[in-house]
Amino acid sequence: MVDRPATEKLVENAYTGTVHQAYQFLQAVEMNRKQPLSDHCIVYLAKYIADAWEPTTSDPALLDELVNLMRSLPHRVPASCPGLALLLAIYYVDRLKQLYTNIKGAPKCSLRLILVAYTVSTKYLRNNLQLIMNDRIPSTPPSDEPPSFPSSSQPQPQPTVSLGIPKGAIDPANKHQEPIMARMELELLHFLNYNLSVEEPSKLIWWAKAYENGGDNSDIIPHTGQYTSADEGDDELEDYDDQ
Repeated sequence: MVDRPATEKLVENAYTGTVHQAYQFLQAVEMNRKQPLSDHCIVYLAKYIADAWEPTTSDPALLDELVNLMRSLPHRVPASCPGLALLLAIYYVDRLKQLYTNIKGAPKCSLRLILVAYTVSTKYLRNNLQLIMNDRIPSTPPSDEPPSFPSSSQPQPQPTVSLGIPKGAIDPANKHQEPIMARMELELLHFLNYNLSVEEPSKLIWWAKAYENGGDNSDIIPHTGQYTSADEGDDELEDYDDQ
């Protein structure tokens, strides 16, 4: 029987930030300058995740779905820094692989892994940055009056872009799928031992910038060496049907 109070406490502790982690994230955010990951980088990361988790990677349509999902996530799940949040999601999925090296997922499991990992990373990133928000508030309060624009440069409403969630993924905006998302989130936290801390997240930004500039990509994610592979076991990554 699941001890719900104990599980809830583990989840709460997992998402609880620290000032040290917050300033590490702030450094990474400032390095990233809110720049999205390039398509070149996203395609490489998608291939990496598919190779690690999919039972077969010979289907080009699957890679296209994974790339499209990774492109659409910043528009679906708000994040303080979407580029960093996506790199953190990749980091968590890769950390999971380091813990369970002998396990492959069900077909299209990479779609669900990236989606839930991105959701987790945005929460953890937000909770940490909120700890130091007061330190970043400007000393001069902003004016209550709205900014004025010359008549020739009035901001124009932007057209709404419809970004569909690929088939096989869970849509976080779908209220009927919230229980599925919640269960997937709990499972990911459990298999990560409720540990979301990331040492030197700025290394993730450095890696992305180096890769985009043609640097060495042999070390896809900077590992800290603190994780060990688990013994072989059954595939715990369930194949959730679309709702």
